[in-house]
Amino acid sequence: MRLILQVILFLHCGFLILGAQDGFSSYHEDSELLLAPPGALRYGLYGFTNPAAAALFGSKVPDLLFTWQGGHDINSMPNRWGAFFGARNLGFGVVERRFDEDGSLLPGRKVTDYRIASSFGTDIIAFGSTFGWSTGDDGLLGRGNILRYGVLHRPLPWLTFGGHATITTSGPNAQQIVGELALRPLMDERLTIFGDFALRDGQRIGDAAWSAGLVAEPLPGFRLSGRYFDTEAFSLGLGVSFGHLGFESQAHFDADQDHAFNTYAVRLGAYDRTTLGKLIPVRKYVELSLLGGIKYQRNRFFDDSKTLYDLLRMIEIATEDPSVAGMVINASGAAIGREMLWELRQALQEFRAAGKRVLIFIDRAGMNEYHFASVADRVVLDPVGGIALPGFRAGRTYYKHTLAKIGVGFQELRYLKYKSALESFARDEMSEADREQRQAIVDDFYAIAREEICAVRPLSYERFDSLVNKVTVFMPADALRHDLVDTLARWEGLKHMVTALEGGPVRYVSPSSLEEYHLPDDDRWGRRPRIAIIYALGICAMDQGIKARSLVNYVEAAADDDNIKAVVLRVDSPGGDAMASDIVAEALRECARRKPVIVSQGSVAASGGYWLSMYADAIVAAPMTVTGSIGVIGGWAYDNGLKDKLGFSTDVVSRGDNAALGFGFSVLGLGVPDSSLNKEQLARVQRSFSGLYENFVAKVAEGRDTSAAAIEAVAQGRVWTGRDGLANGLVDEIGGLQSAIRIAMRKAGLSDRNDIRIIQWPTPPLFNLPALFGLGSGAEEPLVQEQLLEHLRFLLEHNGEAMPVLPDAFVELVE
Repeated sequence: MRLILQVILFLHCGFLILGAQDGFSSYHEDSELLLAPPGALRYGLYGFTNPAAAALFGSKVPDLLFTWQGGHDINSMPNRWGAFFGARNLGFGVVERRFDEDGSLLPGRKVTDYRIASSFGTDIIAFGSTFGWSTGDDGLLGRGNILRYGVLHRPLPWLTFGGHATITTSGPNAQQIVGELALRPLMDERLTIFGDFALRDGQRIGDAAWSAGLVAEPLPGFRLSGRYFDTEAFSLGLGVSFGHLGFESQAHFDADQDHAFNTYAVRLGAYDRTTLGKLIPVRKYVELSLLGGIKYQRNRFFDDSKTLYDLLRMIEIATEDPSVAGMVINASGAAIGREMLWELRQALQEFRAAGKRVLIFIDRAGMNEYHFASVADRVVLDPVGGIALPGFRAGRTYYKHTLAKIGVGFQELRYLKYKSALESFARDEMSEADREQRQAIVDDFYAIAREEICAVRPLSYERFDSLVNKVTVFMPADALRHDLVDTLARWEGLKHMVTALEGGPVRYVSPSSLEEYHLPDDDRWGRRPRIAIIYALGICAMDQGIKARSLVNYVEAAADDDNIKAVVLRVDSPGGDAMASDIVAEALRECARRKPVIVSQGSVAASGGYWLSMYADAIVAAPMTVTGSIGVIGGWAYDNGLKDKLGFSTDVVSRGDNAALGFGFSVLGLGVPDSSLNKEQLARVQRSFSGLYENFVAKVAEGRDTSAAAIEAVAQGRVWTGRDGLANGLVDEIGGLQSAIRIAMRKAGLSDRNDIRIIQWPTPPLFNLPALFGLGSGAEEPLVQEQLLEHLRFLLEHNGEAMPVLPDAFVELVE
């Protein structure tokens, strides 16, 4: 909508009926207010000269600039002043000039120029238009209404060129064309060389006005400029930024090299680079609340949820910020999954390794929450809180007898030892193979938590085991006595601890106030290289879960975009439909032929979720990721008395021996076949499933550059933790989303993390309507009967199909 309004304003300016006054401020007059042409340094005058410059202003905070021109003394009466306002794609400026009778600049009568600029564009090319008008004392040289159209093009990091054209309807010199060129030999803001020219209507090219010069920024926000004009006049300038406040001064010399006048400027508003924080260090602590959950993507409107990428990036920025000495984290109410907590923990480990402190407050913590909090220098527990360390478990609910009671029969189409996704419908307890793999998973989860907790707390493995098995629940005094926490206090008490640790008070800042989030992007011209994070979340299906039908379009778009240098696919999926998994995997394989593709596996990336991963250049998993489950399974649900109980009857005519297979009655939107599969049909199903499984194994072997026999040894539907996956070759590296981004950078030949732009697909929805009206988030835990109905619905929709899918119980492992 904002862009539409800007385009309307831009076009509207083109149809304004201009006044009959003549003339406008000269090129030299406008140049006196600038250290350099608009495209060479920051944002010009926010469109007052070249309107396209307004599109370069990217800050959410608007800017105000006040300039004045006087004699040798800063306190002398200004004979010219200007005020300018800049916001995203919009600018407004007013300049007042005082004139003598002959039009020379002297204190006397005055004329005031007003200009409104609107612009639009990208970081490569921008367009803008300005509408201007003037007011002044009677008898002065008229300055008529003007239209000005501008363009700036930054095709390369070291090159900018552009210009603008000014038009009036009458009067002398009614048109003017200005061109500009700037070069950055060091590829950044440290040195800019520029030149420009202005050609009036009827003027010969050889008589055009021009200037050339340079701007040096040896320190962030400290700028020196020199500019030479065709009249043999020149100017020397100095600019100093203090963040949200800045000052500039120029000394102007005439053709005889005599000092003619000075120009001064004060800027207030948007943040600019500065050396002040480095010269006057201020110790900061980032204050972070983890209340609520973490999402992968937030809705575009009315959603202040935290996202995994944003939190990880914030910790990375704070790690690199020399002014940040530590972080205090309120983990009360942090409803965050095990794997995401581990990724945050790893980021905080890097933060601590940089010599910075972490204090974490908890009130009620289980295994996962305490594992996360243990990374801190100081773990602080609420005086009436508690910690529970029961270990880990993995169980599931079985529906075999429930189905029998309601009259639904079920045939488990299982031909692989560990592929247990549908045991819930066929059995009333775990198979030995399922029990084996589940026990291995929880054992590994326990071992990982114990290793990482004992590495940072004064606990041996034996003592940790004893606390888990013999104490389990810890009241505050118990937690303190057993060295699980360092002190008991409320959240408000952490600041007193920080003061004691730092030997004095510190400044507390929100994550959003960190300098990196506010730095202007004029340090690099042109389009910055991008890495695309594409999320494949939920069950593998064409139009649900990962929504493969649309997800493949995002993969193809990333492959086709030359400015996207690498793709990171974040997989959090238990699998599902083989076709949905395969069309996305094939698109990723094609993308990987053109640029690096890295997979970051979340809490679960198994079966069809692993199918999505297999063609990546590298697979990154957390140690607690559930991965693998290479195999397929299916089931056949049929009527075994339910139709009679409900009073339904069915009849059918068919042509073909198997045409009636799957026909039955429908209830609650579920189609239930009338009959089970016979021996011959079961044999055909087995052949079909075996073929799909062999194809799955072959594809994984190709993607992992190994033999089918090597994959078969870890397949058969067996699930693994990420740590086991690293050992058996299914995973390349232990890490999280940030690790995957760093690998993508390395493989794409990118080195500067701050120079890269991250884009995230799919595009999230506009808003969550139920949550917006207080009707819940839509993520409440379903009732048992709702779970059964949903399981049956999915099963019947894929009745008899071979599916690479993982049991829900692995997706929802609990403590």
